[in-house]
Amino acid sequence: MAYSNEDQAFLEAQSIELEAARLDNIGKDNKIAQQMLSQQEENSSMIREQLDLSQEIITLKHILQGHILSEEEETGRVYWQESNDPSLVLLTDYGVNYLIQFITAYSTKNTLLSNYDEDTINKKMEDIATTLIDRIFMNYEKFFKPATLEECKNIFKSRIQAKAESRMYSYELQGIKGTIESITKELLDERKDTIEKELEKIKEQSMKDKLKSFDSLSRLIQDFIHSSYNRAYAGQERKTLRQHIHISESSNPRQPIKQPSKLSLLNRWKEV
Repeated sequence: MAYSNEDQAFLEAQSIELEAARLDNIGKDNKIAQQMLSQQEENSSMIREQLDLSQEIITLKHILQGHILSEEEETGRVYWQESNDPSLVLLTDYGVNYLIQFITAYSTKNTLLSNYDEDTINKKMEDIATTLIDRIFMNYEKFFKPATLEECKNIFKSRIQAKAESRMYSYELQGIKGTIESITKELLDERKDTIEKELEKIKEQSMKDKLKSFDSLSRLIQDFIHSSYNRAYAGQERKTLRQHIHISESSNPRQPIKQPSKLSLLNRWKEV
């Protein structure tokens, strides 16, 4: 069948328009696919972030290690660093690692995405608290870091220095001549037979002072785990995630693809 020049031109124009529409639809399909993939990645990232407690556990580890927060003057960057005060370092490496493992075991996705009622949470926390307290109390020598000989010596020296300054002042009031050095030697001579015992007493007192932190330490661990269980109360964590995903999908509905609306050749002939 032969077509007129006008019909031939119309067919060619239709062919071009149909191909353009096809390519446009492919582009829209790709865009929608990219949007859906991006939405899925965003939801997945949000879920991972909400369920990931690693940063909180790292922060807690720094606290258990006795580290302190510092700030760079030039940049304002905040970072953790070791403390120069030995009294802030309560735990041994064993104690820190045990407690971090203990916390991590109760702060997983299995816990956060569970569905617990209040009575179950209270019973679990009672059991956890009993286990934790018994473990630390029965093994306190492994958990709490004893003062080193160097730390005991520094404490002893500071005490002698303080006593020397106090005696120096007393001598001045009495008009007695003396120097800090001579008085320090005098005090050491008075204690030459008891220095070892005093160092041992300093070590024992240091451990007693650290054991005073037993209660606050156990509460810190329990509160961290309790917060994880509270997120699982009545399955709230799962509900929150589902609601967020539903809202995200509702705010990004899939747009319908428009089909080409050009006249077909048949319609053209009908018009003729």
